[in-house]
Amino acid sequence: MKQRITTLFASGVLALALFGVARAGPFEDAQAADQKGDYATELQILRPLAEQGNALAQLGLGVMYANGQGVPQDYAQAVVWYRKAAEQGDADGQTIVGLMYVNGHGMSQDYTQALIWYRKAADQRNGRAQFGLGLMYANGHGLPQDYVRAHMWFNITAAAAAASDI
Repeated sequence: MKQRITTLFASGVLALALFGVARAGPFEDAQAADQKGDYATELQILRPLAEQGNALAQLGLGVMYANGQGVPQDYAQAVVWYRKAAEQGDADGQTIVGLMYVNGHGMSQDYTQALIWYRKAADQRNGRAQFGLGLMYANGHGLPQDYVRAHMWFNITAAAAAASDI
């Protein structure tokens, strides 16, 4: 179940990134290939871009490896690509790396590292990372359980979501 939640979460982050960014060209082609289930074409488009350092393409490859789309499912390889985006300062990449540490997918479970990556993304106002921090405080994962701080992070997340709906 955790594996499915992680995969859905990562896929959702990428979908938001792809839909949220109006870019012409290769990303539209990759998105169209993905929607058709043509993962070979999607991989052919994304890999060169990812290897050139494009964070969005790196996230896309991470999702492909996490889901086993056009490549064998491999969480360790997914983390390699997610981390490349995260290390460039990509908040979605940082959030997914944090989530992978929380769940121990592709690496050993490490709440301390999850906290570090979530905070980097939360500092960029990434709502999913802020929510992840709230969960970590609520559950006492990697830090003392603190319902006040959990509540604070949940409120920050909710306020940002409400503001974006206006």
